[in-house]
Amino acid sequence: MRRWLFFTEGGGKERIVHTSAVVGDEVALWRSGPDSGIVAIGTIVGLQPVIDELAALGRRLQEPGGDPDERPVGLRAAARYDRTYLSNPLTGPVLRRLGLGEVWRRGRSGPGVTFKPPFPGPLRLDDDQWNTLITALAADHPDGGNPRFWVVEPGTILSRSDVRDAFGAGLRSVETSSSRLACDLLFVNDRHEDPLLLPRWCEDVLLVPGQERRGSVIDSDGTTLVADHVYRGRPLHLFQAREQLCRYVGEFLVDQARPIEEWIDAGRRRVRPPRRSFLARVTEAEGRPAELQDFRVPVLRLRQLSGLAAFAGQDDPFDGPVRSHGLRTYLATDLGVTARDAHGVGTTVQGLVRLLQQQPDVAAVIEDSINELQALAALTENARRRSDLDALRKVVADPDSKEADLQKALERMTWVFGGQFLSTTGRRNLTATDQLDLALIRPDRSLHGVELKLANISPLIKPDHESRGYDQYVVSAKVSDAAGQAKNYLKELDRERDIIWSKFGIDTKSAGMTVVIGSAAFAEPKVRPHIAETLRTYNEFLSSRIRVITYDQLVDDAERASALADVGDDEH
Repeated sequence: MRRWLFFTEGGGKERIVHTSAVVGDEVALWRSGPDSGIVAIGTIVGLQPVIDELAALGRRLQEPGGDPDERPVGLRAAARYDRTYLSNPLTGPVLRRLGLGEVWRRGRSGPGVTFKPPFPGPLRLDDDQWNTLITALAADHPDGGNPRFWVVEPGTILSRSDVRDAFGAGLRSVETSSSRLACDLLFVNDRHEDPLLLPRWCEDVLLVPGQERRGSVIDSDGTTLVADHVYRGRPLHLFQAREQLCRYVGEFLVDQARPIEEWIDAGRRRVRPPRRSFLARVTEAEGRPAELQDFRVPVLRLRQLSGLAAFAGQDDPFDGPVRSHGLRTYLATDLGVTARDAHGVGTTVQGLVRLLQQQPDVAAVIEDSINELQALAALTENARRRSDLDALRKVVADPDSKEADLQKALERMTWVFGGQFLSTTGRRNLTATDQLDLALIRPDRSLHGVELKLANISPLIKPDHESRGYDQYVVSAKVSDAAGQAKNYLKELDRERDIIWSKFGIDTKSAGMTVVIGSAAFAEPKVRPHIAETLRTYNEFLSSRIRVITYDQLVDDAERASALADVGDDEH
């Protein structure tokens, strides 16, 4: 029996692996990011061949009358995880201490290129090492080097605004991903007007409503953000919600075999297209009413892992005190960091800066501590960047976020686009007709523009019905429109480059554009593994001056760069 390492990137339960995989092989699931580690153990339950359609087409052209050899170059493996440790991952330091460096190295390097051969092979672990891994997962390991854990006690009543501020969760969302901790949050209204959407127990399964989605109940496809939380490696924490308050119930697990019980018709209503979009301008110009669309609500199947009894006809669960102080302070206190500690450190640093400004000779006295001061500066910058990323994740995860919200979050985060930019220009209207969302300046004074679109768009990619290839996808019209808008920006910048140089000292001759659009969290699970490959292919045939990425890729690249820096510091 072989053992495989699957990664949470991409969502969904399928991963492409080497052709040596067989049904029944064991799988360990690695969650990437600041809370990285092994979070689940399962088995491969299904395999489908992956055919290299281009190679097969070449063979058919070379031998028109022959029987082309269409041997699979890989296998698309579906896994089911029967042992989950989403709130207690087995982190890198613990793996190395247990002699499982092979797992840690594979996890740290990431999934790599997963859309073309050679596909990843199995882990080189014997039976004893695999049993050590499973035993360590089942044990408590608070010293694993991961301080970011859940500290809210079941039964705690909080305001929704406190939960939003502490965890970066959407204020009005039913399902949301925390931008501060690696977890998903589900808010269940216990007084819903539709009796079909009231939470209820069916033996040991809790049936609760999820996030409302567009589409008719007769659609065969459809899922929700939290339905695949296991495959994304994120624990699911459930709150009982009522108006502006919520009560923490406990941790739950979505039924992997059948995540959705049914879809409930939520009626029809008119929906206006996003502002500034081409469709919005056409609709307004023609005086057409907003489009009438169907809506539906999923009923999720949950199994409780921990917490207290709820939704079983008990006394009023909100008949108790509401936590009076901010949840952020509560979290900081439980983690052993107080506001007084932070204030004391800040005062000391400010005093040292003033002393060096007034008495430069003091620098010679602290020369032996220069490495520690440099480390402090690096840690401070890293903490600021993590805070920036947390804020960005929060905005991206909120399905109601507008383009203005995304722009506000990214305006002071030019570093997420790479280290080659000095700052923004402070101007967005460099030309008379166009306005850039972000205008970044390189050290050579050349310009790089950023066009920001909504994170919550659907579809981001769509099946290519004209191709007979296996799982072929193309970008949607919304992506094409955004790339076309970027092309028009570059044309206008080229036309007025002399004027821009003379007025602002900015070189637009070699200007480039980055288009950031969409998020896998709002895409159908079956297409999520194909988003990165589809955009990569699209970028290859696009202008070399334009790059289209998702908000997931933007955050993941920045997060991976920070993680590599942390590893480098740790190894030194």
